[in-house]
Amino acid sequence: MSSIIKSLRRIGINNNISQKVLTSSIFVFFSGFLIFLDTGGFFMYGIPNELIVPIYITQLALTPAYLKRNKYAYILGIIIAVFVAFAYRDATTIARIIPILQYFLAFFSLLAYREVKELKLGKKFRD
Repeated sequence: MSSIIKSLRRIGINNNISQKVLTSSIFVFFSGFLIFLDTGGFFMYGIPNELIVPIYITQLALTPAYLKRNKYAYILGIIIAVFVAFAYRDATTIARIIPILQYFLAFFSLLAYREVKELKLGKKFRD
C-alpha cells in the first residue's frame, strides 16, 4: 500500500498536481464509475432516467480536465454533483453511497477550484 502512495506522490510532484486536485479527480472518476455500475438507479422529481448515461459519461470525462486544472470543469463538476446528490435515488447498497460521494465531490471540487483560481490570480484567499 505504501508503494501506491509513494507512486501517487511522485506523480503529483512531477506534474505539479496538488492533493486537493488529485482528491477531487479521484472522487469525480469513482462517482461516474459507481453511477455506471448501478443499473437500478433512478432520478426523483419526474426527471427522466435517460439522463443517467450523460451524467456518468460527463463525470468520467471531467477527470482529465480536473487533472489539467480547468476551472470551468470544476464548476460543471460541482453543478452535476449537487444535482445528483439531491435527485439520484435507489434502494441498492451502491446507490446509497452515490449521493454521499457526490457531497464529498462537490466539497473537494470547490476546494480545488479555489486553489486553481488562487494560482491563476497569484494571490492567497483569506481562510
